[in-house]
Amino acid sequence: MPNNSTRHGTIVVRQGLLTSDPQQVWQLAVQQAQQCAGAQGQAVNVQLGATRVAEGTDNSTDRAVDFTFDVLT
Repeated sequence: MPNNSTRHGTIVVRQGLLTSDPQQVWQLAVQQAQQCAGAQGQAVNVQLGATRVAEGTDNSTDRAVDFTFDVLT
């Protein structure tokens, strides 16, 4: 039986993308989760969380989107 662990991540997107295409924001989070899982396992059950103003970016409308995901190993 595979083991799983819950991990957290954050992506930075434009505020307009959050309102116009939330599905694409979720897909970006899935891609990031898969990269974090790497060869160790498979990322599943990606859930978007809270958003906040992204710090350290050149665009004032950038938003940081937190997400969680499970890694099956």
